[in-house]
Amino acid sequence: MHNGAVNSPKSNVYKQGYQVRHLGYGITPDYQLPTLAKKAGLDVSLVGKMQDVIYCEGARKFPGVDTEQVMKDIVREMEHVEHGVIAATVQETDLAGHAQNPERYANRIEVVDTYLPSLLEKMTDEDLLIMSADHGNDPTIGHNQHTREKTYLLAYQKTGKSVDLGERKTLSDIAATGADYLGLDKTENGSSFLPLLQKK
Repeated sequence: MHNGAVNSPKSNVYKQGYQVRHLGYGITPDYQLPTLAKKAGLDVSLVGKMQDVIYCEGARKFPGVDTEQVMKDIVREMEHVEHGVIAATVQETDLAGHAQNPERYANRIEVVDTYLPSLLEKMTDEDLLIMSADHGNDPTIGHNQHTREKTYLLAYQKTGKSVDLGERKTLSDIAATGADYLGLDKTENGSSFLPLLQKK
């Protein structure tokens, strides 16, 4: 298993069995944020592709690829989840990147943008929204493999202030932060950036 990053389509590694795995080696459901939350008696909703790649017994699951449906499910679940986790994936940007279709890629981002005001409006002072991506997927690069852009990381609270989260070492920091915020046991990997959000 190779955990390093490769940005070299010309090397033909993609034709030699090179694979990108969405979940890293060694991660078990028992130490993932959704399972930790469920074991603590909290609500857990998995939306879109998230319900395919995350195993969590007892979670509410909302399969779907269509971006508009995913966003509707997120907003609707915000009315049902009193205390817990809503984890969602917008997959169509990934698919548009693999298809090398920048128009579709942009359109899917615009769909998300149209739902963000409703999502933000439903947030309470106790809610924490974290948005990111798992990898680059440039729809104009000329091949259909993953690409190496640094992905954005946004964390938002209605009562929060602007802070620089810095460049994180791993996407696991997102789950670690969620667990920290909810007062749960630590996730298997990652470091919480919650202290940065709570700086006075």
